[in-house]
Amino acid sequence: MARWKMLKFLLKVTTKSKVLVGLAVINVLLFTHLMSKSDIEPHPISPNGNNFEVNQQKAMKDSVFVVIAIPSMDTAECSKIRQSTRNRWINHTNWNPLEYEGVGSEFLTFQLMFVIGRGEKGFSEALQEEVSHHGDVFLVPELTEGEDMLRYKVMWAMRRSVELFGFSYFVKIDHDTLIDLPVLWQALIKRPREHYYGGNCLIRVPKRRSYENLGVFYYCQGGGYVVSRDVVRQIVEEDPLHARVIIKHEDLYVGWLVHNIELRSNTSIRTMEERGVREFPHSREDFRQGYWFMHWIKDHEVMEEVFRCRTMVRESECQEFGFDYENPDNQCLCPVK
Repeated sequence: MARWKMLKFLLKVTTKSKVLVGLAVINVLLFTHLMSKSDIEPHPISPNGNNFEVNQQKAMKDSVFVVIAIPSMDTAECSKIRQSTRNRWINHTNWNPLEYEGVGSEFLTFQLMFVIGRGEKGFSEALQEEVSHHGDVFLVPELTEGEDMLRYKVMWAMRRSVELFGFSYFVKIDHDTLIDLPVLWQALIKRPREHYYGGNCLIRVPKRRSYENLGVFYYCQGGGYVVSRDVVRQIVEEDPLHARVIIKHEDLYVGWLVHNIELRSNTSIRTMEERGVREFPHSREDFRQGYWFMHWIKDHEVMEEVFRCRTMVRESECQEFGFDYENPDNQCLCPVK
């Protein structure tokens, strides 16, 4: 109410000689009022990035080829999926070494980052026990778990990965995603090390009223995408400038930040998408040949079965390798060439 009284007062006392000054003050007050409205979401992590807590990790630049960030949660099923990830697909020795042909050992280095926010009652004892045995769980006490927290967990992972690790690529996947490591690694060693942002990328067309002013831009869907280190650093610098922008979908937000970086720097980051080529496709209902990840695996037992199916044969030996996890009678598909 005080703001509106001030506006009325300024409108009354403004004379022709003070029009410009009065309008400037009015604009400032209007902006302040709008930004204080409850429908503008605050940024839950301070922009300076100094309020991080990292468990079981040294603040040092460990050199790895890829950082794989996986937003996760403090639940029993997510814990089982994390363990399945460690035991199965993330261990490159579990894959057929012939599928890594041409990939030097210097590229087979990576760092897992399971990023977890706190629950309403803090972190469970089971999770804290898991932390004591594994160096890949990153707890973020500043974030309370919720459906709108994914964006902030990914931004946290990007900032912290730059601080802790020397890497070439940052790979973000969902917790219900399984990566086909040989396919991904064979693709990454051929990709540019700079100005790179790739995945299953789409043109965003405004549909929701709250997103209309964002314009049209490419973004890579959140099941899995790859970002080169230089672009990650630019995203980390860009994020605090848009702390009050209402984009709840993490993949859309990352694509929009990349779009802003391109506009300001007048450089092209997504060279492949500009040519309309999807170099990193992904599969939904089944695991198809040449795709680097499978998404929407909600059960750790299914993830184990998908991995077993995929590692039974060399993909190149199949006419069309696939895994249909909705059909229990015919799940693993590999008709021989």
